[in-house]
Amino acid sequence: MSAVAKDSGSGDFQKVPPGTHIAVCNMVVMLGWQPTAYQGEDTGFKPQVYIRWETPHERIEYEVDGVKKEGPLCIGKTYTLSLNEKANLRKDLEGWRSKAFDKEELEGFDIDNVLGTCCQVIVTHRESASGRTYANVTGIAGFPKSMDRMKAENALISYAEDNTKQFDKLNEWLQKKINSQSMPSIDENVKEEEKEITGPEPGDVFDDDIPF
Repeated sequence: MSAVAKDSGSGDFQKVPPGTHIAVCNMVVMLGWQPTAYQGEDTGFKPQVYIRWETPHERIEYEVDGVKKEGPLCIGKTYTLSLNEKANLRKDLEGWRSKAFDKEELEGFDIDNVLGTCCQVIVTHRESASGRTYANVTGIAGFPKSMDRMKAENALISYAEDNTKQFDKLNEWLQKKINSQSMPSIDENVKEEEKEITGPEPGDVFDDDIPF
């Protein structure tokens, strides 16, 4: 089990422009139990996942060890790991696949299924009180049927506590967030949260017209 809803949100880096963009998911990262808040009120600890996309039509030039390179801009989003009917993750996944989850899928969905799949991301820019501009993914839609699906240019990364081999490939801010996670006391609410997303049963078959 692995995946996000905010941009990395720090530093003066080139941001994905506002608007709707073709995108490919290249990263799913389990962040563990993180403190959450709603409208300024502490809502306790919840498991979170970070999902990142690259936008092949928005490019950036950069330098590695003195060598100039070029690649797609990336943007990510952090989600509570839940498929509750009000959860942002469920809303975005259903927009991505252009189909609602059925009852059986809600019993167990492997979030790693989104890795390498295409979609459209809606990006909105927001300016904070300090004057810093943030790029946020505010919506996801299915990939146009008239277009050929693309492959990710970056290596696909999946990180979870039971699959830590790719930890060193994560951005430093993600590593710090994972290392700072806290485990809440286990109660009935936590148990229900954990049941929201699990791995699919062996032999599960999904509609070929749906990306995951």
